[in-house]
Amino acid sequence: MIQDAGLGQALGTDFFSVREQFTPEQWSAFTAVRRFVDTEVIPVAGDYWERAELCWPLIRRLPELGIVGEDITGYGCAGLSPQASVIEGKASLRSVWQADITLDNVRVPAANRLPGARSFKDAGRVLAATRSTCAWAALGHATAAYDAALRYALHRHQFGRPLASFQIIQQRLVSMLADLTAMQLYCMQIGRLAEDGRLTATVAGLAKMHNTRKARLLAAEARDMLGGNGILLDNHVIRHMADLEAIHTFEGTETMQTLIVGRDITGIGAFA
Repeated sequence: MIQDAGLGQALGTDFFSVREQFTPEQWSAFTAVRRFVDTEVIPVAGDYWERAELCWPLIRRLPELGIVGEDITGYGCAGLSPQASVIEGKASLRSVWQADITLDNVRVPAANRLPGARSFKDAGRVLAATRSTCAWAALGHATAAYDAALRYALHRHQFGRPLASFQIIQQRLVSMLADLTAMQLYCMQIGRLAEDGRLTATVAGLAKMHNTRKARLLAAEARDMLGGNGILLDNHVIRHMADLEAIHTFEGTETMQTLIVGRDITGIGAFA
């Protein structure tokens, strides 16, 4: 099996010129994060994922990028701490620690109640935002898988020719690009809606359902295109493929999203 040091790094895939929708400030933040991932995260991601460890040295450097906390101000947010009861035995998101939390007879004082939280519908507004995050995360994993597959197809030679010179490989790459571009447009639009305060649970659910579904298929296609090399952590695709299983599941499975959207378009709830 060959090793290619370039696999995993971004190719800047943007077939529909989505980049033009970014402001200079947004694009500057995007490129800074992209460089950080290419030069700092990618070289060590596989090792931390395999050991199921958080990469604390890099996490402590995130403030350098100016992206920590997003638009949160105040509230005395606590600093990060590596001390927690961690859920073990995961085969997805291995380098992300999920805390094993038990709540027993917990009462929250009225003074600590979240402003504007009066019903489960208010919690649903939070889910709209987190489902959008899932759609964006799926796009990120899918982009990485596509970039790796394209780079591999260009560099890997078979029968004296690069894999990219074969018709079926080009057909598969184009099909992957079509899905990836649709995912980009979904994310761009939900971002605009969220910025205008018009993002609904239905639209967020549709975006999560679409993007996680397409990302899983795209990652599986990329893994297959790399052949035996596709299951090596050094080539990254298998890590993205496994991590997508968690993203596809949390904040509501694909089935749950279809029920949310289905209720909106038919006026009939089918949850029971």
